[in-house]
Amino acid sequence: MVLSRATLRRDVFRFLYTTISGFNITGGYNVVSSFPEKTPSFPLVTIDPATFSEQLVGMKSSTRDNELDVVFTFYDLASNRKESVDNAVDDFIYNMWLAEPSIITQGFILNSVVDLPPTTIKINEQKLNKRIVEWKMVVTVGT
Repeated sequence: MVLSRATLRRDVFRFLYTTISGFNITGGYNVVSSFPEKTPSFPLVTIDPATFSEQLVGMKSSTRDNELDVVFTFYDLASNRKESVDNAVDDFIYNMWLAEPSIITQGFILNSVVDLPPTTIKINEQKLNKRIVEWKMVVTVGT
């Protein structure tokens, strides 16, 4: 994949969506770009748009290192207990590490993962368990 600064955010989402959709996540989580406003189907995981900061590589370089943060949010019905989102996050992190060689060949370097504890929330009178995973990556692109 050729990465361009002009399309970096879209390229990151497309790559991660394709990669994660192929994972075998316990519970059969649907992968979506945002929380569905009408009739959500659980369990699901959302991929937030990547946020990034960039640094020049060299003094007059047209190449830049982009530090990317991507947030994945896992949701399931509270009646399925927090164990459901815990198992899904475990499967997700494990599969991301397994996919690391192909992720690297696409130009991404996985730096770290921040795994927050599950919480219970209420959306439209429905109790849900929610768990957030933030993945930090670096990618070098031309301008």
